[in-house]
Amino acid sequence: MLRCQGEKVKEESGLFETIIDRADSFSIKWGRYSQSGILTFGTAGMDFKSPSCVWEALIKMQRVAFMRTNTNLMIMTM
Repeated sequence: MLRCQGEKVKEESGLFETIIDRADSFSIKWGRYSQSGILTFGTAGMDFKSPSCVWEALIKMQRVAFMRTNTNLMIMTM
């Protein structure tokens, strides 16, 4: 279970105030309508920055998964 506690959460109190421009993010929704001035409000339109502890946990999980699935690669590089 992931828990974000302490100072990390306090220092990131402005997560929902940060505006994230998705125009050049290879998204069909934003790529199609961003230049036309149309505001796209979808059901899953939750574009906000994730706390750093979430990013750190995802990167850690990705590294563990890579090491488990690429054991032959690890042996070849050692």
